Amino acid sequence: MICQLNMEEPATLSRIVQIQQLAYRIEAEIIGCDQLPPLNDTEDSLKSTKETFIGHYVGDELAGILSYKQEGSVLDICRLAIDPSYFRRGIASRLLAYVLGLDGITTWEVHTGKANRPAIRCYQKHGFICARELVTPDGIQIVKLRK
Repeated sequence: MICQLNMEEPATLSRIVQIQQLAYRIEAEIIGCDQLPPLNDTEDSLKSTKETFIGHYVGDELAGILSYKQEGSVLDICRLAIDPSYFRRGIASRLLAYVLGLDGITTWEVHTGKANRPAIRCYQKHGFICARELVTPDGIQIVKLRK
C-alpha cells in the first residue's frame, strides 16, 4: 500500500530516519562518499522540510519512502529510499509509478550519484534519461535525470 506520510507522527519520522540511514549508507559506499545529506537528517529536520513524503507499506511496516517537491508542472524527486531488507521487491518501482501518475505533472527530475548504477537503471526503466552531469563542491559526480 502506498500513501502520503504524516510528518507529524513521531513513529513515522523515526522510521524514515532509519530507512534513510540503511539505504543511503549503501549508496554512500557505491559512490565513494560518506557525506550524503540524507545521512544527516533527524526527525526534526524531516518534520520541517517542505517535501511531500509518500511511503510504501508491507503489512504494517513502512518499507520504503519517496519525497518530492512540485513547482507548477515539474516534480523534483528529492529522495527515494528502501529498507535493504525489502530490496528487489519492486517497491522503488511502485513508488516511482505512483508519482509518475500524479495529475498535472509534465516533467519529473531527480539527481543521483553517477556511480549509483542500480538507481540509474531503475529510473531509466521508468523512462528517465540523463539530462546532465554535475560535480559537487566535494567532488561527487552526480547525474540529473529527467522524464
